[in-house]
Amino acid sequence: PKGMAQIAKTVLGPFTHTRNFATAGTFVSMNGNLPPFKNPAFMVKNFKRSFNTVQPQFLYRNLPRDQALYKFLLDERVASSSATYKDITGLFDDIGKGGDVFDRIFKSLGKSVSKIYKGAQDLYLAEDDFFKIFSFIAEFDNLKYAHKAALQVGKIKKPPADIALMREAADIVRNTMPNYALTGSFIQASRRSPLGNFVSFVSEMVRTTGNSVQLSLKHINDPVRSGMGARRLFGNAFTLAGLGFVIPEILRGLYGISKEALAAMREFLPSFSEDSTLFGPYRNEKGEYMYVDLSQALPYDTVTNPLESIVSGVAREQTFDPDSPLIKGFVEGTARGIVRLMRPFVDESIWFSTFNDIFLRGGRTKPTRDFPKGRQIVNPSAPLGDKIVAISEYVTRKLAPGSVQQLERLYDATLNKPSGKYGKKYEVPEELRGFIGLRSVKLDLDQGIKSKIAKFQNKIFDDRKLLTVETARGAPVTENDIIRAYIKANKARYQSLSELKRVVDAANVLQYDDKKLF
Repeated sequence: PKGMAQIAKTVLGPFTHTRNFATAGTFVSMNGNLPPFKNPAFMVKNFKRSFNTVQPQFLYRNLPRDQALYKFLLDERVASSSATYKDITGLFDDIGKGGDVFDRIFKSLGKSVSKIYKGAQDLYLAEDDFFKIFSFIAEFDNLKYAHKAALQVGKIKKPPADIALMREAADIVRNTMPNYALTGSFIQASRRSPLGNFVSFVSEMVRTTGNSVQLSLKHINDPVRSGMGARRLFGNAFTLAGLGFVIPEILRGLYGISKEALAAMREFLPSFSEDSTLFGPYRNEKGEYMYVDLSQALPYDTVTNPLESIVSGVAREQTFDPDSPLIKGFVEGTARGIVRLMRPFVDESIWFSTFNDIFLRGGRTKPTRDFPKGRQIVNPSAPLGDKIVAISEYVTRKLAPGSVQQLERLYDATLNKPSGKYGKKYEVPEELRGFIGLRSVKLDLDQGIKSKIAKFQNKIFDDRKLLTVETARGAPVTENDIIRAYIKANKARYQSLSELKRVVDAANVLQYDDKKLF
């Protein structure tokens, strides 16, 4: 079930394919293999050669030299090594006997379905292979140029053979781009656990990021490869700091969003986005706040987010509680960053979460910061037939293959009609940007404030119980017992009221309508 659920959300999702291909370009920029360090003419030629080399070909057959290059990259464990896809299919290898169980499942559904799956499978691997081939050709060119320049100035007497440079280029790509073949045995074994989602990719992002920076510093001190090291180090800085921090900050300033407004926006973001890098937050023509969660488009957010969590945590504390010590925001931000980094390893897998929501949590989703008691899937008082329908709809939407919800939004946006059970309206350009992970999302202040107020009311109810439960158990109660319970309850109530004040302050910073607020 785990593999089926994950394959449905990746290989069989159109949005995932486009986002997978678009975001893989950051692996190239991370290693400094984009302009201005590469000639645009070389880039075009490299692009064409990479497309001609991926297998299987969708438009025409590979030339013999392209087939030979692909075989070389297979032997060097560079091609056909997608960390995400291999992680999923490994689940089926674990349970399959006499062949690929996943292929047999789709073949049993008919030729048409089997062809769709096979095409999606080939395309998913080709998207990953394309940029690995692109990077290999670029690294080989870098090495050739470096040794040619070293030969001209007398640093070396004879350049290495091309095959040696090809193997070195393959080693660079293998260790600076996510590669399932190099994932540790413990990480690979964790795919069998009901916990965790796409753990190999996260593990590889951490490994390859460190390798790329380490290689930059190593090459800088190499008399032959110093230029390569400088270019790679610039790519490291541009991808990690530039895309992750500098450019978003420049855009925030250009759009006229103050740091206080950004901190206020984070108070109302969903928990999975509150510490993300927000790319170009702005106000649309209606005055509504919009944002792009860059974590959907930037794979390196996996390793930079802990720092982003610290920065946003400190900024929020300084905005809404300027008298609080700096360490408070630092510690809270650090904790959230570590939790987010570890979440792919310890979260319930997609299918296991769905099972628990229905059978173990009694028709409610897993509690989160936004929904402390979880969201209700099934009304316990509803007739049996209604319960079955509600559960079926929930399971279908959560486990259905393809980018169903995104396609529904795009379809409704095209017809300019409300979408989903909440009747929200979406714009076509925003939904199209979702294909590459840059979808603009409206900050729904109305819904955010309602959620905060509901959370406050629940907390106040729980705060009162600290007094009533302690003093109404039936056992003898002393004056000191009452005083201690009273102090405890009022401390909790003060904390709840402080959090509500923070919500009101954030709403005021965002110029929320006072009439709606009070």
